[in-house]
Amino acid sequence: MVSRFPASESSSVGKFWLAKDSVEPDDNVKSGGACRIEDGQVEVDVAGEFTTGMIEVSSGVSVQQPESKSFDVHGSIPIAPWYVSFLDCVTKSRRRNGLSLFTKESVPRHLVRGVWAVVGAHVVAGDRYQGVRVRLSGLEEWARTPGLEQTITKGESLGSAVVFSAQPQVVTPFGLFGESGSLVVDTVANMDAIDVHGGQIRRWNRIGLTDLGGWTLEETFLFFVLPMKTLMTLLSGQEAKVLSVEVQMEDQWFEVFGRYVDGGARDAKPGTVPMMLGADVFTLERVVTWLAVVHQLSPVPNVVAAAIAGEFTTVDTRALVMATSVESIDRRLRPDHREFDAHVIVEALEVLRETAIDDGLQKKLLDAVDTYMHEPSMAKRVAELAENVARVAPDCVGRTNRWKQAVTGMRIRGAHGLADEGAASPGLNSPHGELDAAQGAEPARNKAGPDTDANELVRLHTLALSVQWALRIRVLQACGVPDEDLTAALGTFDEYTQNRYVWRNYWPRIFDGF
Repeated sequence: MVSRFPASESSSVGKFWLAKDSVEPDDNVKSGGACRIEDGQVEVDVAGEFTTGMIEVSSGVSVQQPESKSFDVHGSIPIAPWYVSFLDCVTKSRRRNGLSLFTKESVPRHLVRGVWAVVGAHVVAGDRYQGVRVRLSGLEEWARTPGLEQTITKGESLGSAVVFSAQPQVVTPFGLFGESGSLVVDTVANMDAIDVHGGQIRRWNRIGLTDLGGWTLEETFLFFVLPMKTLMTLLSGQEAKVLSVEVQMEDQWFEVFGRYVDGGARDAKPGTVPMMLGADVFTLERVVTWLAVVHQLSPVPNVVAAAIAGEFTTVDTRALVMATSVESIDRRLRPDHREFDAHVIVEALEVLRETAIDDGLQKKLLDAVDTYMHEPSMAKRVAELAENVARVAPDCVGRTNRWKQAVTGMRIRGAHGLADEGAASPGLNSPHGELDAAQGAEPARNKAGPDTDANELVRLHTLALSVQWALRIRVLQACGVPDEDLTAALGTFDEYTQNRYVWRNYWPRIFDGF
């Protein structure tokens, strides 16, 4: 097998230099060393220095010179693809031998770490690319493209034949963020040579954008790669892995490694990923819509994806983030919604100014009416979410009025800590507030003991789980997925049915009968 960096060899020796322009310098400017791409990290270690580590401030006196900005490094290596670029590099360490630090004749060692590496070309951080394509875990389960056919022959001539047929690209127009181009899904296969042990055919999908005017690497990740990772996470219920990223410059494609790219998983044998919606429902056209919606609703889709990936390590943190996201998504879906018309607010302000009350109180009331009292309350935002989700999954929100009370109470307790202090406020009927109002006097099933902290955490976890699903459903609705398709998908999706049992079990007064 032909060696290729970094697919078969994660490190390579070579010659490296500071990328000041597109012209390759003379050999006396290059430094010998080694580069490494592994586990999402890209590094170059050379005998020499890309930047000055010490600067002489007076005769015989040198001080460390801080780096003012990142830099790019180009390299030439003795194995394919021969050329490498390390972008946005910073110094990781500098080393010299003992007291040789103080002599000009000593050769320093300089270890730098980059944000990204582009293999096969010499590029710099500001270069623009006309295309991007990505492999993600779960993409094959979403795409569901045919291509492999097996025929089994029984009887005396028992045997099996597997045939791969190349599938045509699926293409739809793309026009967002000031760019126009095409969104493309294609199918690729790899066929190993047959030997005495047998052989195999591996097939995978890629999704990408072509015919762009030009995006930097930062823009390709911001506008496409990371939104696609979030989408696959929401659809599968598992954290999606970015298995590979390629960018196109003119007519050539170059692979990208580093930040956000799960290099260690790229050649792993793919497993079966559950997928709530495939490309037959969440079509390529809806993917284009998604790329706009994920920015419109940000940060909610990414927050939900982070919760799925297990990034919120405590129950109360996740509960507060989910409750806060309810308000966030409503603001973004209904940015101009107001409880009162402008003329009503003006009249109220005039009345308040003429009212003889304490000056400090008057100022607070004027500020409140002028800035936020015309907006829907948290309870009304929760009710709006529940109403939309109930069309798809009534068992996710149960009795919507009680669910609204519980979620609003969860937000108040998490954000303001009122329950922790036993404080009362409008809408909180006890130190346990609206959470208890929703639960009522009926004890939760599987309760460890009367009002135990452990049981309260479990209740909080299960309520937050139902909110997480409500947000997930609402985001997919915003992409134009029909309610009936979502209902059908949830009915056969194991993750949802298992989670539904959990919140039913701990919140019977909300969910019994659903």
